[in-house]
Amino acid sequence: MAKLAYGQKDGKGLSYSRLLTAHSCPRKFQIENIFNAANDKTNVHFAFGHAVAAGVQQLVAEPGNLNKAVVACFAAWDIAIHESLDSKKKSLTYAVQAVKQFHALVSNPATSLLRKYEIAVFPDHTGTLIPAIELTFCIKCHDGYTYEGHIDLVLKERGTNKYLVLELKTTSFTNIHEAMYKNSAQALGYSIVLDSISNVLGATNSYYVLYLIYKAGALEYETMLFPKNRVQRAKFINSLILDIEVLELYRLTGIYPTRGESCYEFFSPCDYFGLCDYDDEALTRVLGVGTDSHVETFDTIQQFNFTFDLDDIKQHQLTAIQQDMITADSTQDPLTVSPLRP
Repeated sequence: MAKLAYGQKDGKGLSYSRLLTAHSCPRKFQIENIFNAANDKTNVHFAFGHAVAAGVQQLVAEPGNLNKAVVACFAAWDIAIHESLDSKKKSLTYAVQAVKQFHALVSNPATSLLRKYEIAVFPDHTGTLIPAIELTFCIKCHDGYTYEGHIDLVLKERGTNKYLVLELKTTSFTNIHEAMYKNSAQALGYSIVLDSISNVLGATNSYYVLYLIYKAGALEYETMLFPKNRVQRAKFINSLILDIEVLELYRLTGIYPTRGESCYEFFSPCDYFGLCDYDDEALTRVLGVGTDSHVETFDTIQQFNFTFDLDDIKQHQLTAIQQDMITADSTQDPLTVSPLRP
């Protein structure tokens, strides 16, 4: 599973996580994305999530090859092997156990969690067919901004030409609620991108996004299937446009507000707590930005698997909405797919 990478790192390359930062604290967004002060940090939580996802992705591609999935799990563990959070049941050993549990869910064709689906295969920008694992995309927006991301998995319903986004998540919670995932802009953005890919291929995109969630505390998987209708997609596009307008206002005024309520999150203070009050020149000097002491560790995407223009996406969604209105008297959604069940 590839490490997080971006194609544009000048504050105009946006993503789901970068916009989360901008919403929670514009000053932190400025420090990490305008000054490029962020480093590619990892911890047990990230390593565990990456390792489990890598194993699951390999098993979706080759359901019977557990050994290859375990190797992928090991390869994705990007911290010291001995590091763990046993109280959260997160370690390399627990990650391998999670991969083996998923193998049990997909290895029997009669009861497989994915019995109705297979990994999708798409042509990339060169025309080469690639499995839809960790697909990278870029949406070109106005004023030089882009919205970038990685889609965990895309599935194809067997015997049809319908596609479905599969989003992988891990959590320390034993009990989860749909409110944790249902209205996430991340999966909604993926749904829009898959809709655009399907449109280019003359295929059909599902109105659903499937969440496959591994609950580390309970040592079990749970699935949640959420619809993503045209109205939600239109709202996502409008929200992205408004976010860009706000970021441009910050850029033009040079004012990036600090949000004190975000100074302490995930049981620890912000990396820039006590520094963000410095003026910009002093802050960049303290952080070593632009000097030999500052090492940029994020990978850069040179070529995305798929690139779209936001105006084209808007037009496609508008045309689809108009077509839906014409057929609004239909009583059955032809794009409905059945939820996956263990």
